[in-house]
Amino acid sequence: MIAEVAVAAAAGALAGWLSAFFGVGGGWLVTPVLLLGGQPAPRAVGTTLALISGVGLAGAIEHRALRRSPLGVVGPMALGMMVGVEAGRSSLIALDAAGQSADGVTVALALVLAAVGFAWLRPERGSRQSPGIPLPRSALGAGAIWLAAGVGVGVISGFAGIGGGVIIVPLLVSAAGLDHRAAVGASLVVVVVAAAWGGLRYASAGQVDGVAVAAMLPTAWLGAKAGATACRAVARARFRRLFAAQMLGAAALLWAGRAGWRGAALGGILALAGGLTAAIAVEWLRARRSPPSAAA
Repeated sequence: MIAEVAVAAAAGALAGWLSAFFGVGGGWLVTPVLLLGGQPAPRAVGTTLALISGVGLAGAIEHRALRRSPLGVVGPMALGMMVGVEAGRSSLIALDAAGQSADGVTVALALVLAAVGFAWLRPERGSRQSPGIPLPRSALGAGAIWLAAGVGVGVISGFAGIGGGVIIVPLLVSAAGLDHRAAVGASLVVVVVAAAWGGLRYASAGQVDGVAVAAMLPTAWLGAKAGATACRAVARARFRRLFAAQMLGAAALLWAGRAGWRGAALGGILALAGGLTAAIAVEWLRARRSPPSAAA
């Protein structure tokens, strides 16, 4: 029991740090840790979403995200994600009744992470002034697209136990033309709303591990404070490379766990998070010693 709580606390600290840095909820880390640790898939997903709501809130506060987020994007996405989360949760419950939930979550999460990671390895197509993905000029048309995107991301979130930031941040950078720092803050606002709703829905069915959440949340809040500060200092190109490494590494380790190497995969997930934390710290220190323009 003590060892499990220690692992949960360490995972919480790493999730908080990486969540606030990348604008994701930390589900890419917490869900695999819980699954590989033997939690049933619905309980792993429900626990992760409950934790993400707290972790994301910590990151959003540190980023002062609500004041800086474009409400025309954040509002429709958050609403769409709430609808999508419910659909994803219902799908997972149905799959669990058929005895296939753990494998389904693992495959879905690995595919999503790999796709996002490879996408972020490609050269940028747009910029803050010229987004790479065109959107309708009318507020109503753009809002409808963000609503639909939120539903799609929400389905994945409610099914696979991620906050959705791994998809939202790239979307906000490519389609909304936001700087990566602004995209991180806006993503965290959406993630908090959707994860809180998902966590409540899973908790109502008894699918949230309160002990795990209690062990992870305090350390996650501490990690989030440092992660938000580091995000503001690290350059966009380095941010993209670190984001891609996070996604691809986690996808590979999920496949390793599915192949039967559960212990090695669990250790690998924690080592990956620790390695990313160290890499971010190095970039942060380097940016602090560079002229202000170098970290822009």
